[in-house]
Amino acid sequence: MQGECSLWGSPFFTLGELIMNVYYDYDIESVFNWVKEHFILKHSASLVNSPWYDYDIEIDLRLVKQALINGNFEFLYVVRDHGTMLLLLSEFHSSRSLDWEGSESFEYYHCKMISKQGIKLTKKAAGELLDRGPLLNSFSAGSKNSYLKEILEFVNNKGFNFSPAKSLFDCKRIGDELNLPSMSNFIARVENHMLRMN
Repeated sequence: MQGECSLWGSPFFTLGELIMNVYYDYDIESVFNWVKEHFILKHSASLVNSPWYDYDIEIDLRLVKQALINGNFEFLYVVRDHGTMLLLLSEFHSSRSLDWEGSESFEYYHCKMISKQGIKLTKKAAGELLDRGPLLNSFSAGSKNSYLKEILEFVNNKGFNFSPAKSLFDCKRIGDELNLPSMSNFIARVENHMLRMN
């Protein structure tokens, strides 16, 4: 079984799995605690008297914990006048999801959990971050076929109400029909990466 293998000498681990296992063994609680104390509670402090504060924070922290378990390390945090919204950057979003009444006065933060960095953004920069789409560094560097299979599984596991994508063209179609620039940008990076693969 994978858990019984020697971590560094095992031929059964990819580089990504090695990084994740080291991360889980040593850092997951300290990263979670940093995100909780120095990011979530800090940036939501102005909302402490709002009626939904406790509920929002509980949901935000659950999302952070699950993201860390799943190996997703970045999110956009929106502090509105009446609550918070946490958007994982491992998902497909659209900058249009930031268009609410009063949204110009909301606060936007980009959290990079592993490096324990929080960056305040303008609404425009936050929208560009959402439209970027997920990064490719969590995917293996195997053959083109195994890479493509991994990408298609990733997209199909996002719960879109479409027939399963069987090609990058299908992924683009989903992005176009749902008006998700993040999907188009993600697939463009996948195609670029595949051109450089053997």
